Order: sequence, then C-alpha cells, then structure tokens
Amino acid sequence: METKYTEIENNLNSILAECFREKFYSEGVEELRTLLSNKVRYFECWESIVRCVSGRQLEVGRALALVHNSANLPLDENTEEEAYRWLVLMVLNASREPGSGIYEY
Repeated sequence: METKYTEIENNLNSILAECFREKFYSEGVEELRTLLSNKVRYFECWESIVRCVSGRQLEVGRALALVHNSANLPLDENTEEEAYRWLVLMVLNASREPGSGIYEY
C-alpha cells in the first residue's frame, strides 16, 4: 500500500517532470498554472504538495534529487537548502493566476 507521503512525492515528481523538464523556468510555471487553474490532473493534490514543500517534509536529499532528476535543473549551490528555495518559489509562482508575473529564480 502506498503511503500518503509517497503519493505526494510521486505527484511532485510528475509535476516537475511534466512542467519543467527541458523548459525555461517561466514556461514551466505557466504550464503548471494552467493545469491547476483548469483543475486538471494535479489540482486535487496541490494543497498536499504545498504543505510538504513549505514544511520541508521530504526525506533528506529528496528535494535536491527531485529538482535535479525530475525537473532536470542545475542549481548554483547544489544543496538541499537551495532545492527547497527553488521548490518554494515554484509553489509561490504556480499558486498565482495564469498570466500574472513570475518571480524568477
């Protein structure tokens, strides 16, 4: 049986891969905003993802692994702390209305 934690991580993994892999950050944010505003796919689990990221509830090393492997994004400092900063900014940007400004990383 899959735990709630694993389900949240799997959904976050899918979001990062679908919306951010091989895309510019702003394109990924807009794609995620559209998915969320249309209540498509990730809408129901979004609140759980937000709580997980803002509460830093991933296992040690998972935030960095998700940003590297799922979103395929290099980080300047290459640390867990920086990965969480990136994820928190992604959550903040994605939670805004489609078409509104994007805070760049």
